[in-house]
Amino acid sequence: MRLLRRWPSTLLVLALATTGLIGVGRPASAESVCPNLWANQQVMADEPAPACRATWLVDPGRGNFLTRADLLRAHQLYEAQGFTMPWLWYAPQQPVSFPGPFPQDWTSCPTLTHVNGVCATTTGLPSNILVDNFSARPVVMSVFAYQGNFVSAVCGNFGVPLQPLTAPVPVITVHKFNDLNGNGVQDSGEPPLAGWTFQLIRQSSLFGDQGPGLADTQVTDGNGDLTFRLGADDAGPGTYLVQEVSQDDWVMTTTASPPIVVRDGIGDGPVANLTVGNTFQAITAAGTTIAPTEGVAFTGTVATFTDPDPAGTPAEYSATIDWGDGTPISDGAISKTPEGTFTITGSHTYTDEGAATATVTIHDIDNPANTATAATTVTVGDATLSADTPTSITAVEGAGFTATVGSFTDANPGSTITDFTASIDWGDGTSSSGGTVSGPTGGPFTVTGTTRTPRKAAIR
Repeated sequence: MRLLRRWPSTLLVLALATTGLIGVGRPASAESVCPNLWANQQVMADEPAPACRATWLVDPGRGNFLTRADLLRAHQLYEAQGFTMPWLWYAPQQPVSFPGPFPQDWTSCPTLTHVNGVCATTTGLPSNILVDNFSARPVVMSVFAYQGNFVSAVCGNFGVPLQPLTAPVPVITVHKFNDLNGNGVQDSGEPPLAGWTFQLIRQSSLFGDQGPGLADTQVTDGNGDLTFRLGADDAGPGTYLVQEVSQDDWVMTTTASPPIVVRDGIGDGPVANLTVGNTFQAITAAGTTIAPTEGVAFTGTVATFTDPDPAGTPAEYSATIDWGDGTPISDGAISKTPEGTFTITGSHTYTDEGAATATVTIHDIDNPANTATAATTVTVGDATLSADTPTSITAVEGAGFTATVGSFTDANPGSTITDFTASIDWGDGTSSSGGTVSGPTGGPFTVTGTTRTPRKAAIR
Protein backbone atom coordinates (compact mmCIF):
# COMPACT_ATOMS: atom_id res chain seq x y z
CA MET A 1 0.00 0.00 0.00
CA ARG A 2 1.70 3.18 -1.17
CA LEU A 3 0.12 5.79 1.03
CA LEU A 4 0.47 9.32 -0.31
CA ARG A 5 1.51 8.11 -3.74
CA ARG A 6 -1.03 10.19 -5.67
CA TRP A 7 -1.86 13.59 -4.21
CA PRO A 8 -3.30 16.50 -6.24
CA SER A 9 -1.09 19.48 -5.46
CA THR A 10 -3.93 22.00 -5.62
CA LEU A 11 -5.91 19.96 -3.10
CA LEU A 12 -2.86 19.71 -0.86
CA VAL A 13 -2.27 23.47 -0.88
CA LEU A 14 -5.93 24.05 -0.04
CA ALA A 15 -5.81 21.51 2.78
CA LEU A 16 -2.61 22.91 4.22
CA ALA A 17 -3.82 26.47 3.96
CA THR A 18 -7.03 25.52 5.69
CA THR A 19 -5.23 23.88 8.58
CA GLY A 20 -2.59 26.53 8.95
CA LEU A 21 0.17 24.16 7.84
CA ILE A 22 1.59 26.14 4.90
CA GLY A 23 5.26 25.34 4.70
CA VAL A 24 4.90 21.61 5.17
CA GLY A 25 6.25 20.18 1.96
CA ARG A 26 4.60 17.58 -0.21
CA PRO A 27 5.89 14.10 0.67
CA ALA A 28 8.31 12.72 -1.84
CA SER A 29 7.26 9.16 -2.61
CA ALA A 30 5.59 6.32 -0.84
CA GLU A 31 8.95 4.65 -0.50
CA SER A 32 10.42 7.59 1.39
CA VAL A 33 7.41 7.78 3.69
CA CYS A 34 6.80 4.04 4.18
CA PRO A 35 9.95 2.26 2.99
CA ASN A 36 9.00 -1.18 4.32
CA LEU A 37 6.86 -3.76 2.56
CA TRP A 38 4.14 -5.17 4.78
CA ALA A 39 3.59 -8.89 4.80
CA ASN A 40 0.08 -8.48 6.23
CA GLN A 41 -2.12 -6.05 8.11
CA GLN A 42 -0.49 -6.83 11.46
CA VAL A 43 2.91 -5.82 10.05
CA MET A 44 1.23 -2.64 8.82
CA ALA A 45 -0.11 -2.03 12.34
CA ASP A 46 3.41 -2.56 13.66
CA GLU A 47 4.80 0.08 11.28
CA PRO A 48 7.45 2.09 13.20
CA ALA A 49 7.89 5.02 10.80
CA PRO A 50 6.22 8.12 12.34
CA ALA A 51 5.88 9.84 8.97
CA CYS A 52 4.03 6.83 7.59
CA ARG A 53 1.73 6.57 10.57
CA ALA A 54 1.01 10.30 10.35
CA THR A 55 -0.92 9.63 7.15
CA TRP A 56 -3.45 7.50 9.07
CA LEU A 57 -6.75 9.17 9.92
CA VAL A 58 -6.80 7.52 13.33
CA ASP A 59 -3.69 5.98 14.87
CA PRO A 60 -4.59 3.49 17.62
CA GLY A 61 -0.94 3.08 18.56
CA ARG A 62 1.72 0.77 17.25
CA GLY A 63 0.65 -2.83 17.01
CA ASN A 64 -3.01 -2.06 17.63
CA PHE A 65 -6.11 -2.15 15.47
CA LEU A 66 -8.91 0.37 15.65
CA THR A 67 -11.78 -0.52 17.90
CA ARG A 68 -15.20 0.91 17.24
CA ALA A 69 -14.67 3.09 20.31
CA ASP A 70 -11.62 4.56 18.54
CA LEU A 71 -13.74 5.15 15.46
CA LEU A 72 -16.40 6.92 17.49
CA ARG A 73 -13.75 8.96 19.26
CA ALA A 74 -13.05 10.46 15.82
CA HIS A 75 -16.72 10.71 14.83
CA GLN A 76 -16.54 14.43 14.05
CA LEU A 77 -13.81 13.77 11.50
CA TYR A 78 -15.89 11.10 9.77
CA GLU A 79 -19.14 13.04 9.99
CA ALA A 80 -17.41 15.90 8.18
CA GLN A 81 -16.76 13.47 5.31
CA GLY A 82 -20.40 12.34 5.10
CA PHE A 83 -20.49 9.40 7.47
CA THR A 84 -23.24 9.30 10.07
CA MET A 85 -23.29 8.08 13.64
CA PRO A 86 -25.59 5.15 12.73
CA TRP A 87 -23.02 4.10 10.11
CA LEU A 88 -20.21 4.28 12.65
CA TRP A 89 -22.32 2.39 15.20
CA TYR A 90 -23.67 -0.41 13.07
CA ALA A 91 -21.42 -1.00 10.01
CA PRO A 92 -20.18 -4.59 10.49
CA GLN A 93 -16.48 -5.22 11.02
CA GLN A 94 -15.38 -7.86 8.54
CA PRO A 95 -12.35 -9.14 6.59
CA VAL A 96 -12.08 -7.90 3.01
CA SER A 97 -9.53 -8.70 0.29
CA PHE A 98 -7.75 -5.82 -1.44
CA PRO A 99 -7.75 -5.31 -4.38
CA GLY A 100 -11.43 -6.12 -4.13
CA PRO A 101 -14.93 -4.74 -4.45
CA PHE A 102 -14.16 -1.42 -2.80
CA PRO A 103 -12.68 1.74 -4.35
CA GLN A 104 -8.94 1.55 -4.57
CA ASP A 105 -8.40 5.25 -3.85
CA TRP A 106 -7.97 5.80 -0.14
CA THR A 107 -7.98 8.94 1.97
CA SER A 108 -5.02 9.95 4.03
CA CYS A 109 -4.29 12.58 6.64
CA PRO A 110 -1.77 15.31 5.82
CA THR A 111 1.35 14.57 7.85
CA LEU A 112 1.92 16.24 11.21
CA THR A 113 -1.77 17.06 11.77
CA HIS A 114 -2.65 14.47 14.41
CA VAL A 115 -4.16 15.49 17.74
CA ASN A 116 -4.33 12.66 20.29
CA GLY A 117 -4.06 10.13 17.51
CA VAL A 118 -6.83 11.63 15.35
CA CYS A 119 -6.31 13.61 12.17
CA ALA A 120 -7.21 17.19 12.94
CA THR A 121 -8.12 18.04 9.34
CA THR A 122 -11.80 17.54 8.64
CA THR A 123 -11.92 19.00 5.10
CA GLY A 124 -9.95 18.43 1.96
CA LEU A 125 -8.45 15.07 2.87
CA PRO A 126 -6.04 13.98 0.11
CA SER A 127 -6.35 10.57 -1.52
CA ASN A 128 -3.81 7.99 -2.67
CA ILE A 129 -3.79 4.53 -4.20
CA LEU A 130 -3.65 1.16 -2.50
CA VAL A 131 -1.06 -0.70 -4.58
CA ASP A 132 2.41 -1.83 -3.80
CA ASN A 133 3.24 -1.69 -0.12
CA PHE A 134 2.14 -5.25 0.68
CA SER A 135 4.56 -8.00 -0.22
CA ALA A 136 1.72 -10.43 -0.97
CA ARG A 137 -1.52 -9.67 -2.76
CA PRO A 138 -4.42 -9.80 -2.44
CA VAL A 139 -4.11 -8.77 1.17
CA VAL A 140 -6.92 -9.45 3.63
CA MET A 141 -7.68 -6.52 5.89
CA SER A 142 -10.20 -5.95 8.67
CA VAL A 143 -12.52 -3.09 7.86
CA PHE A 144 -15.77 -1.51 9.00
CA ALA A 145 -17.88 -1.84 5.85
CA TYR A 146 -21.42 -1.36 4.59
CA GLN A 147 -22.83 -1.12 1.06
CA GLY A 148 -19.65 -0.25 -0.79
CA ASN A 149 -18.01 2.01 1.79
CA PHE A 150 -15.35 1.02 4.28
CA VAL A 151 -13.05 2.34 6.98
CA SER A 152 -9.83 0.40 7.61
CA ALA A 153 -9.41 -1.00 11.11
CA VAL A 154 -5.65 -0.53 10.80
CA CYS A 155 -5.38 3.15 9.94
CA GLY A 156 -8.93 4.58 9.82
CA ASN A 157 -8.51 5.63 6.18
CA PHE A 158 -11.51 5.05 3.94
CA GLY A 159 -12.13 4.52 0.24
CA VAL A 160 -13.03 7.40 -2.06
CA PRO A 161 -15.12 8.36 -3.82
CA LEU A 162 -17.79 7.35 -1.35
CA GLN A 163 -20.67 5.29 -2.63
CA PRO A 164 -24.20 6.53 -1.80
CA LEU A 165 -23.78 6.59 1.93
CA THR A 166 -26.63 4.89 3.76
CA ALA A 167 -26.44 3.50 7.25
CA PRO A 168 -27.42 0.07 8.50
CA VAL A 169 -30.86 -0.07 10.11
CA PRO A 170 -31.18 -2.72 12.81
CA VAL A 171 -34.78 -2.97 13.99
CA ILE A 172 -36.95 -4.06 16.88
CA THR A 173 -40.43 -5.14 15.79
CA VAL A 174 -43.59 -5.42 17.89
CA HIS A 175 -46.83 -7.21 17.05
CA LYS A 176 -49.89 -6.45 19.19
CA PHE A 177 -52.98 -8.68 19.38
CA ASN A 178 -56.25 -9.02 21.25
CA ASP A 179 -55.83 -12.08 23.45
CA LEU A 180 -59.51 -12.93 23.69
CA ASN A 181 -59.02 -16.05 25.82
CA GLY A 182 -56.17 -14.57 27.86
CA ASN A 183 -53.77 -17.49 27.32
CA GLY A 184 -50.83 -15.37 26.16
CA VAL A 185 -50.81 -16.86 22.63
CA GLN A 186 -52.37 -15.42 19.48
CA ASP A 187 -54.80 -18.15 18.54
CA SER A 188 -56.87 -18.37 15.39
CA GLY A 189 -59.50 -15.66 15.31
CA GLU A 190 -57.74 -13.34 17.74
CA PRO A 191 -57.40 -10.01 15.90
CA PRO A 192 -54.50 -7.53 15.89
CA LEU A 193 -54.77 -4.32 17.85
CA ALA A 194 -54.16 -1.04 16.06
CA GLY A 195 -53.44 2.33 17.64
CA TRP A 196 -51.36 1.10 20.57
CA THR A 197 -48.39 3.25 21.56
CA PHE A 198 -45.04 1.72 22.50
CA GLN A 199 -41.95 3.45 23.80
CA LEU A 200 -38.31 2.53 23.32
CA ILE A 201 -36.52 3.37 26.56
CA ARG A 202 -32.73 3.51 26.63
CA GLN A 203 -31.31 2.14 29.86
CA SER A 204 -27.64 2.48 29.00
CA SER A 205 -25.38 3.38 26.07
CA LEU A 206 -22.61 1.00 25.03
CA PHE A 207 -20.21 3.82 24.19
CA GLY A 208 -21.54 6.39 26.66
CA ASP A 209 -22.50 8.72 23.81
CA GLN A 210 -26.25 8.78 24.55
CA GLY A 211 -28.08 9.38 27.78
CA PRO A 212 -30.79 7.18 29.28
CA GLY A 213 -34.45 7.91 28.67
CA LEU A 214 -37.01 7.87 25.89
CA ALA A 215 -35.38 7.02 22.55
CA ASP A 216 -38.40 6.59 20.28
CA THR A 217 -42.21 6.24 20.21
CA GLN A 218 -44.17 4.24 17.64
CA VAL A 219 -47.85 3.26 17.19
CA THR A 220 -49.18 -0.06 15.89
CA ASP A 221 -50.74 -0.02 12.43
CA GLY A 222 -53.87 -1.78 11.19
CA ASN A 223 -52.06 -5.11 11.33
CA GLY A 224 -51.01 -4.53 14.93
CA ASP A 225 -47.37 -4.00 13.88
CA LEU A 226 -44.74 -1.35 14.51
CA THR A 227 -41.00 -1.07 13.99
CA PHE A 228 -38.32 0.75 15.93
CA ARG A 229 -35.66 1.59 13.31
CA LEU A 230 -32.64 1.99 15.54
CA GLY A 231 -30.21 3.48 13.04
CA ALA A 232 -32.78 5.66 11.31
CA ASP A 233 -34.08 6.88 14.66
CA ASP A 234 -30.58 7.69 15.91
CA ALA A 235 -30.62 5.06 18.64
CA GLY A 236 -27.13 3.69 19.21
CA PRO A 237 -25.85 0.45 20.72
CA GLY A 238 -26.90 -0.12 24.30
CA THR A 239 -29.59 -1.68 26.44
CA TYR A 240 -33.23 -0.88 25.81
CA LEU A 241 -36.67 -1.63 27.15
CA VAL A 242 -39.78 -1.77 24.99
CA GLN A 243 -42.87 -0.85 26.97
CA GLU A 244 -46.46 -0.26 25.98
CA VAL A 245 -48.48 2.74 27.03
CA SER A 246 -51.31 1.09 28.95
CA GLN A 247 -54.95 1.67 28.09
CA ASP A 248 -57.86 1.58 30.51
CA ASP A 249 -59.39 -1.83 31.15
CA TRP A 250 -56.76 -3.75 29.17
CA VAL A 251 -54.36 -6.18 30.83
CA MET A 252 -51.20 -7.62 29.28
CA THR A 253 -51.35 -11.41 28.98
CA THR A 254 -47.85 -12.03 27.64
CA THR A 255 -44.63 -11.83 29.62
CA ALA A 256 -43.04 -8.40 29.62
CA SER A 257 -39.94 -8.21 27.42
CA PRO A 258 -36.62 -8.33 29.27
CA PRO A 259 -34.01 -5.65 28.48
CA ILE A 260 -32.85 -5.85 24.87
CA VAL A 261 -29.12 -5.59 24.24
CA VAL A 262 -28.35 -3.84 20.96
CA ARG A 263 -24.79 -4.65 19.92
CA ASP A 264 -22.53 -2.54 17.74
CA GLY A 265 -21.68 -3.58 14.20
CA ILE A 266 -24.84 -5.64 13.71
CA GLY A 267 -25.76 -4.21 10.31
CA ASP A 268 -29.36 -4.55 9.13
CA GLY A 269 -32.01 -6.91 10.39
CA PRO A 270 -34.04 -7.66 13.49
CA VAL A 271 -32.55 -7.29 16.93
CA ALA A 272 -35.74 -8.55 18.57
CA ASN A 273 -39.24 -9.50 17.45
CA LEU A 274 -41.78 -9.02 20.21
CA THR A 275 -45.37 -10.25 20.34
CA VAL A 276 -47.57 -8.62 22.95
CA GLY A 277 -51.07 -9.74 23.87
CA ASN A 278 -53.69 -7.85 25.85
CA THR A 279 -57.13 -8.84 26.96
CA PHE A 280 -60.00 -6.50 27.61
CA GLN A 281 -61.33 -6.70 31.15
CA ALA A 282 -64.81 -5.25 30.96
CA ILE A 283 -66.99 -4.33 33.86
CA THR A 284 -69.74 -6.85 34.67
CA ALA A 285 -73.17 -5.86 35.91
CA ALA A 286 -76.01 -7.65 37.69
CA GLY A 287 -79.58 -6.59 38.24
CA THR A 288 -81.55 -6.85 41.47
CA THR A 289 -85.20 -7.45 42.34
CA ILE A 290 -87.27 -4.54 43.60
CA ALA A 291 -90.86 -4.39 44.84
CA PRO A 292 -92.12 -0.81 44.87
CA THR A 293 -95.73 0.10 45.56
CA GLU A 294 -97.81 1.87 42.99
CA GLY A 295 -98.03 5.57 43.56
CA VAL A 296 -95.33 5.51 46.22
CA ALA A 297 -91.90 6.96 45.44
CA PHE A 298 -89.25 4.25 45.36
CA THR A 299 -85.57 4.86 46.12
CA GLY A 300 -83.11 1.99 46.26
CA THR A 301 -80.42 -0.12 44.61
CA VAL A 302 -81.39 -1.23 41.13
CA ALA A 303 -78.10 -2.88 39.99
CA THR A 304 -74.51 -3.61 40.94
CA PHE A 305 -71.33 -3.95 38.90
CA THR A 306 -67.68 -4.89 39.38
CA ASP A 307 -64.56 -3.42 37.83
CA PRO A 308 -61.45 -5.61 37.34
CA ASP A 309 -59.39 -2.55 38.17
CA PRO A 310 -59.37 -2.36 41.96
CA ALA A 311 -58.43 1.31 41.73
CA GLY A 312 -61.60 2.18 39.79
CA THR A 313 -63.71 5.00 41.21
CA PRO A 314 -67.38 5.98 40.80
CA ALA A 315 -66.31 9.13 38.97
CA GLU A 316 -65.08 6.98 36.06
CA TYR A 317 -68.62 5.79 35.27
CA SER A 318 -72.13 6.97 34.53
CA ALA A 319 -75.40 5.02 34.69
CA THR A 320 -78.88 5.34 33.21
CA ILE A 321 -82.10 3.56 34.18
CA ASP A 322 -84.98 2.63 31.91
CA TRP A 323 -87.73 1.81 34.41
CA GLY A 324 -89.67 -0.30 31.94
CA ASP A 325 -92.98 1.57 32.19
CA GLY A 326 -92.60 3.94 29.27
CA THR A 327 -91.46 6.89 31.34
CA PRO A 328 -88.28 8.83 30.42
CA ILE A 329 -84.89 7.31 31.20
CA SER A 330 -83.30 8.73 34.32
CA ASP A 331 -79.78 8.87 35.74
CA GLY A 332 -78.56 6.54 38.43
CA ALA A 333 -76.26 7.42 41.31
CA ILE A 334 -73.07 5.32 41.60
CA SER A 335 -71.26 4.50 44.82
CA LYS A 336 -68.62 1.98 45.83
CA THR A 337 -68.83 -0.33 48.81
CA PRO A 338 -65.85 -1.03 51.07
CA GLU A 339 -65.72 -4.50 49.49
CA GLY A 340 -65.15 -2.94 46.06
CA THR A 341 -68.58 -3.50 44.51
CA PHE A 342 -70.27 -0.59 42.77
CA THR A 343 -73.97 0.02 43.39
CA ILE A 344 -76.43 2.01 41.31
CA THR A 345 -79.28 3.74 43.10
CA GLY A 346 -82.32 5.30 41.48
CA SER A 347 -85.63 6.93 42.39
CA HIS A 348 -88.93 6.39 40.59
CA THR A 349 -92.68 6.22 41.13
CA TYR A 350 -94.70 3.55 39.33
CA THR A 351 -98.30 4.60 38.72
CA ASP A 352 -99.81 1.13 38.43
CA GLU A 353 -99.33 -2.23 39.98
CA GLY A 354 -97.93 -5.08 37.89
CA ALA A 355 -94.66 -6.52 36.60
CA ALA A 356 -91.92 -4.69 34.71
CA THR A 357 -88.23 -5.03 33.82
CA ALA A 358 -85.92 -2.11 34.46
CA THR A 359 -82.78 -1.92 32.30
CA VAL A 360 -79.68 -0.37 33.85
CA THR A 361 -76.79 0.67 31.56
CA ILE A 362 -73.32 1.49 32.89
CA HIS A 363 -70.87 3.51 30.78
CA ASP A 364 -67.12 3.85 31.27
CA ILE A 365 -66.56 7.57 30.71
CA ASP A 366 -62.94 7.11 29.56
CA ASN A 367 -63.58 4.05 27.42
CA PRO A 368 -66.88 4.00 25.52
CA ALA A 369 -66.32 0.37 24.56
CA ASN A 370 -66.52 -0.63 28.20
CA THR A 371 -70.29 -0.80 28.70
CA ALA A 372 -72.45 -3.20 30.68
CA THR A 373 -76.21 -3.64 31.12
CA ALA A 374 -78.27 -5.30 33.83
CA ALA A 375 -81.94 -6.32 33.93
CA THR A 376 -83.78 -5.69 37.20
CA THR A 377 -87.03 -7.47 37.95
CA VAL A 378 -89.77 -5.11 39.15
CA THR A 379 -92.96 -6.19 40.90
CA VAL A 380 -95.17 -3.18 41.57
CA GLY A 381 -97.52 -3.85 44.45
CA ASP A 382 -101.08 -2.64 44.84
CA ALA A 383 -101.47 0.30 47.12
CA THR A 384 -103.54 -0.23 50.30
CA LEU A 385 -107.30 0.39 50.16
CA SER A 386 -108.94 1.79 53.28
CA ALA A 387 -112.74 1.73 53.87
CA ASP A 388 -114.17 4.85 55.47
CA THR A 389 -116.73 4.88 58.31
CA PRO A 390 -119.78 2.77 57.28
CA THR A 391 -122.64 4.76 55.83
CA SER A 392 -126.19 4.62 57.34
CA ILE A 393 -129.10 4.54 54.91
CA THR A 394 -132.91 4.77 55.31
CA ALA A 395 -135.17 3.07 52.78
CA VAL A 396 -138.83 2.08 52.36
CA GLU A 397 -139.55 -1.59 52.14
CA GLY A 398 -140.44 -2.67 48.66
CA ALA A 399 -139.63 0.69 47.16
CA GLY A 400 -136.79 1.25 44.72
CA PHE A 401 -133.68 2.53 46.31
CA THR A 402 -130.49 4.21 44.99
CA ALA A 403 -127.95 5.63 47.38
CA THR A 404 -124.30 5.94 48.31
CA VAL A 405 -123.61 2.93 50.38
CA GLY A 406 -119.97 3.53 51.27
CA SER A 407 -116.64 5.25 50.58
CA PHE A 408 -112.96 4.30 50.54
CA THR A 409 -109.48 5.69 49.90
CA ASP A 410 -106.45 4.30 48.00
CA ALA A 411 -102.86 4.88 49.10
CA ASN A 412 -102.00 5.39 45.43
CA PRO A 413 -102.44 9.11 44.77
CA GLY A 414 -102.64 8.41 41.06
CA SER A 415 -105.49 5.92 41.19
CA THR A 416 -108.67 6.55 39.17
CA ILE A 417 -112.17 5.04 39.15
CA THR A 418 -111.12 2.73 36.30
CA ASP A 419 -108.81 0.96 38.72
CA PHE A 420 -111.74 -0.41 40.80
CA THR A 421 -114.89 -2.48 40.70
CA ALA A 422 -117.42 -2.81 43.53
CA SER A 423 -120.10 -5.31 44.53
CA ILE A 424 -122.79 -4.81 47.19
CA ASP A 425 -124.23 -7.45 49.51
CA TRP A 426 -127.48 -5.87 50.69
CA GLY A 427 -127.75 -8.20 53.67
CA ASP A 428 -131.29 -9.38 52.96
CA GLY A 429 -130.46 -12.62 51.23
CA THR A 430 -130.80 -11.19 47.77
CA SER A 431 -128.00 -11.58 45.23
CA SER A 432 -125.12 -9.16 45.39
CA SER A 433 -125.28 -6.37 42.89
CA GLY A 434 -122.71 -4.20 41.27
CA GLY A 435 -121.84 -0.83 42.63
CA THR A 436 -120.72 2.26 40.79
CA VAL A 437 -117.41 3.81 41.85
CA SER A 438 -117.01 7.52 41.49
CA GLY A 439 -114.59 10.16 42.68
CA PRO A 440 -111.59 12.25 41.58
CA THR A 441 -108.12 10.94 40.74
CA GLY A 442 -106.49 9.91 43.97
CA GLY A 443 -109.87 9.66 45.77
CA PRO A 444 -111.66 9.57 48.02
CA PHE A 445 -114.05 7.31 46.15
CA THR A 446 -117.74 6.52 46.77
CA VAL A 447 -119.80 3.48 45.90
CA THR A 448 -123.42 3.90 44.79
CA GLY A 449 -125.91 1.06 44.44
CA THR A 450 -129.59 0.36 43.59
CA THR A 451 -131.99 -2.25 45.13
CA ARG A 452 -135.76 -2.71 45.73
CA THR A 453 -135.61 -4.38 49.13
CA PRO A 454 -132.88 -2.85 51.11
CA ARG A 455 -132.48 -3.90 54.69
CA LYS A 456 -128.82 -3.56 55.45
CA ALA A 457 -125.95 -2.50 53.09
CA ALA A 458 -122.37 -3.66 53.14
CA ILE A 459 -119.51 -2.88 50.82
CA ARG A 460 -116.78 -5.20 49.83
